[in-house]
Amino acid sequence: MRKPDLKQSDVVESLAAMFGSGFDVGGITNLELLPNGMVASVYSFYVIRDGDASGYIARFLSGDRGEAARRTKFVVDMIGQSGSPFPVANVIGIADVRMREYTPVAEEGAGGGLVDISVIVMERLEGDPLEQIQDKPHLVPAVVASMAAIRQVDVSSTSGWGAIGADGNGNFDSWRDALASVSAGIDEFVTGDARKIYREEDFDYFYGRLAEYWEAMPASDRSLVHADWGWDNVLILDGEVSAVVDWDGALYGDPLLDPARQDFYYPEIDFRSRFAEFYEQIGWSPENFDERWLACQLWAILNDLKWYSVAGWDEPYAWIKERTRNLLGEGPAVGRHP
Repeated sequence: MRKPDLKQSDVVESLAAMFGSGFDVGGITNLELLPNGMVASVYSFYVIRDGDASGYIARFLSGDRGEAARRTKFVVDMIGQSGSPFPVANVIGIADVRMREYTPVAEEGAGGGLVDISVIVMERLEGDPLEQIQDKPHLVPAVVASMAAIRQVDVSSTSGWGAIGADGNGNFDSWRDALASVSAGIDEFVTGDARKIYREEDFDYFYGRLAEYWEAMPASDRSLVHADWGWDNVLILDGEVSAVVDWDGALYGDPLLDPARQDFYYPEIDFRSRFAEFYEQIGWSPENFDERWLACQLWAILNDLKWYSVAGWDEPYAWIKERTRNLLGEGPAVGRHP
């Protein structure tokens, strides 16, 4: 589940092959590895054709995450078919390739064994990563409007809840089942050094609190959800959201999930009040708002307890626990996320 470690010359060769026969590696310029993400090696580059330069972003994922690349294309196409209520980068192409990975887990050791890699290339849109929104309060109205616009994407041609599968449908029959699946596969995912941070009793307690809200979960209020909205997945240009990127983890679920997750991580902004006001302005009154909001936050932190353990982030892991206790009325307010 970590991003592949690749040689730049191999990356250039793979990208050149994706742009068609006869396209020379010399047409790939300004290749730069970006400090993004935990599961993909992300590159920015330009393609020179007939004297014109066009910018692109390429994400290289381990082969077992190939479905995530195809999910991104499906979601981006679906957003476009809905009239693009918010800007996204168009997908140029997807390829499954064999490349040398220079890490000890490669088939032939650190010398560079061949591994399966999925590549997705998208157009590059202008803008700077949103990052710490609490330092940019002037952007909050644009952020709220953009996040709320995801609900406008037409998902009526699809079915199911939770992670989007190869057929474009959700993998579960209900939102409750999709939320409950956060407990699946922990022993396979959280291994080795991650166990020094991860505490099963933390997960079990917060999962038990999530289960208290099963009956309040929506049966039909189903929307596209980004599930990792914010930070470097949102670009800002001239005070507006210029792109929402990285749809690898997209799912069908409660439209409150993305806003509730932002509210969890940025208590200084009080996204909850801001979204409640926004929803009132547009005439939307979500049933069981309080219970659904908290359930979405609990699902998000359960997911991130696993990811933070694997990443080795012990201080942020502790912050998540303290922040959750506060939301449950079991502890004091916390400061800024480390």
